[in-house]
Amino acid sequence: MTGSNTLSPTVTVSQTTTYVLKAGAADLNNNLVSNGDFEGGNSGFDSDYGYSPGNLWPEGLYDILDNPQSSHSGFAPCDDHTSGSGNMMVVNGAGSPNQNVWCQTVPVNPNAQYVLSAWLTSVNPSSPALLQFSINGSVIGPIFSAGPVCLWQQFFQIWDSGTNSSASICIVNQNTSLGGNDFALDDIVFAPVCNVTDTVKVNVVTVAAAASPSVITIPCDGAEITLNGTGSTTGPDVTYTWDTSDGNIVSGGNTLTPVVNSPGSYTLTVAYNAPDGTVCEKSATVNVVLNPNQLFTWISPPLPLGCGSSTTQLIGNSSQSGFSSYFWETADGNIVSGQDQRICRVNEEGVYTLTVTNTLTGCTATTEVTVTSTTTPPIAVASVTDTVSCLLGMVPVLSNGSSTGNSISYSWSAISGNIVSGNNSATAQVDTSGVYVLAVTNTSNNCIAYDTVTVIGNLVYPSFSVPPPAPVTCAHDTIALSLLSLSPANTVISWTASNGGHIVSGENSTSPLVDSSGIYSVTLLNPANGCISGASVNVTSNLTPPVAQVALPGQITCQSPSVILTGGSAGPGLGYHWTTSGGGNIVSGENTLAPVVNSAGIYTLTVLDSINGCFSSASTAVSADTNVVQVVANAPDLITCNINSVSLNTNGSSTGAAISYLWTTTDGNIVSAADTPDPVVDQPGTYQLLITNTANGCAGTDLAVVLTNLTPPDLSVAAPPSITCASPEVMVSAQNNSTSGSGERPRYLLGRGNQPAKWLFRYLQHNSFNQCNAARCQSRRSRPHHLRATHPTGERSGLLIGFRVFLSVECIPKREYIRRNKWNLCHRNHSGCLYHSGHR
Repeated sequence: MTGSNTLSPTVTVSQTTTYVLKAGAADLNNNLVSNGDFEGGNSGFDSDYGYSPGNLWPEGLYDILDNPQSSHSGFAPCDDHTSGSGNMMVVNGAGSPNQNVWCQTVPVNPNAQYVLSAWLTSVNPSSPALLQFSINGSVIGPIFSAGPVCLWQQFFQIWDSGTNSSASICIVNQNTSLGGNDFALDDIVFAPVCNVTDTVKVNVVTVAAAASPSVITIPCDGAEITLNGTGSTTGPDVTYTWDTSDGNIVSGGNTLTPVVNSPGSYTLTVAYNAPDGTVCEKSATVNVVLNPNQLFTWISPPLPLGCGSSTTQLIGNSSQSGFSSYFWETADGNIVSGQDQRICRVNEEGVYTLTVTNTLTGCTATTEVTVTSTTTPPIAVASVTDTVSCLLGMVPVLSNGSSTGNSISYSWSAISGNIVSGNNSATAQVDTSGVYVLAVTNTSNNCIAYDTVTVIGNLVYPSFSVPPPAPVTCAHDTIALSLLSLSPANTVISWTASNGGHIVSGENSTSPLVDSSGIYSVTLLNPANGCISGASVNVTSNLTPPVAQVALPGQITCQSPSVILTGGSAGPGLGYHWTTSGGGNIVSGENTLAPVVNSAGIYTLTVLDSINGCFSSASTAVSADTNVVQVVANAPDLITCNINSVSLNTNGSSTGAAISYLWTTTDGNIVSAADTPDPVVDQPGTYQLLITNTANGCAGTDLAVVLTNLTPPDLSVAAPPSITCASPEVMVSAQNNSTSGSGERPRYLLGRGNQPAKWLFRYLQHNSFNQCNAARCQSRRSRPHHLRATHPTGERSGLLIGFRVFLSVECIPKREYIRRNKWNLCHRNHSGCLYHSGHR
């Protein structure tokens, strides 16, 4: 879209699209200007000009009145703009610039928009006034011209109040001319802007308007010709409208073939009327020009009656003789013959009128001649050898072949055309096409002979139009100027540039390419006649890039793993895009002013102005402090039968003043120092270590598993046979079945049970790995004997140990009593047998 800030933007669409118009209009019911229509007379405003009621002479004066001419006879009698019969401010412009014509101070609201408007017209056509608005001493908007006399034109400008609470409004005259520079003001408005929005849906419909040829010649005013719009869009919902401001449409104004009868510019508008009321239009223009060789007629000067004949011959002439008919009339003379012929004969004095009609076009022309009486007429022969053109500005008309002598005089006159010199000479100089009459007079008898000559002119200047060009922008750094409706086709074109302009190519074409603002002038030469036309067009530029700014970003840390960048730019139609290098990464918002990033690197904001295609960039570096902590949790010891608590440690982990520690568990038990590198625990389980770097928020965890080893050795004892007197010696053995942790053989103890003949064998096994013990017992009863046991030397094999016990029997008298010896465990039983048991 181009022209998005105007009421007539241009859009290029390939599909149906909806556009939103945001518009602001003045709240005319809240005009802050008092007496803006001057119906209150000379009140409510200030001026650097002098107030002079009834007399606006000399310059630098103003008056409040309803007719400018009543205060200055040189001013036009214009009506006021408000009602046509009210007051206006009429000013005789001064010769000093920057003088305030009208000023008034009004209160305003800060940060609001206001419209300043005034109606202006010239009251004298010379040197129209050049005015400009100013507020609080600063001019706003461009200089504007008063324009034609009594034609009111509105000029306005939008002003943003900013921090102002009042506005000193002035209208300043920038014209320093003392000749002219006279104008009138009316209906001054300063009102707040009301903003509204509306939408429009653009439907893509191909509409074409064609009118050919672009230039058509009409033979004369009043002749009818048919224009041709063939090639335009046809079909349902398509309408045609021909318009003209300077011609005349006879019929068919809503068809493709209208009939017109007057020169002028005719525009065909082809409109497609969409079902929703939307109208798509295209236009084409036909220029109807008047035939430069118009039909006109003249009568060769007749010989007077009596100059050698009783009749005289009237000779009619036509500029289009090949298609002409003639008719003669008279009210006071007499036509003898040839009334409907080119040449007729008359025999009486009087006024004779000739009407010539073009039989093809119906165009007519009339002229008249007076027939007089005299004698001996001279001979008149008029001729021309050249054509008037822009190359040949003047040509001679000759009297060669006419009467000569001392009594002969010559006189040239123009029926149409212009005689530069030689009016009373045999040869005259003329500079315009037309019909010239040579009168040859015989001064001795006053007989006069006439002859005419037609001078052909070729003064057709090239015709064309130059539409306003688009501005040069960053998006369109080269634009094409255009010449439209160029005629004739072989016109020689020459473009030149000034005021900084530059032509890239096509300086001799209808569409040169230019790439700079400036003034571009075109000169057009008609090679057939040397006639030159020209025009100038102003190309502006919009190459201002938008401002791109990036604020200093924060640092990425473990605590803040991402940061939001802050870009800055202001203005309508801006687009934003972030790119990165050096390892950066954009998480989101790459097309906003506040993207989220999570990696160190270089980040560049590019701001694009969609109105002119210009862009600018700004970059910033994002740093990161994400030094991670090293976390190692160690459980170096086991809880065993003789180790009830162990210490964990953080060997291999990060250390330093900013490092904090925290141990936790869900299935164990921390006895002490949970926030140190070396806590004490007394239960098996999983312990989690959390290490945090308080400087950057980085943290990490690891697990340590505390195990136990409380498994006793696997000791088994085989049941020994019974000990009897018949089998006094048996083998008793134990087996260590542990696969690890105990490399010792079982140890045994020998004792006696709670009955005299019962012996208890107890085996002990010690695990040196976890300090746990295992015990197994075996008992044997021997009746009626007591046993004596010996250590089993030479009976060991691996982890198996055995020993033998033996019995010795000795008969003792029944009544003999021997006390028990605690040392050697000898007893006497009830039967009187003495048994000894002991170690061998």
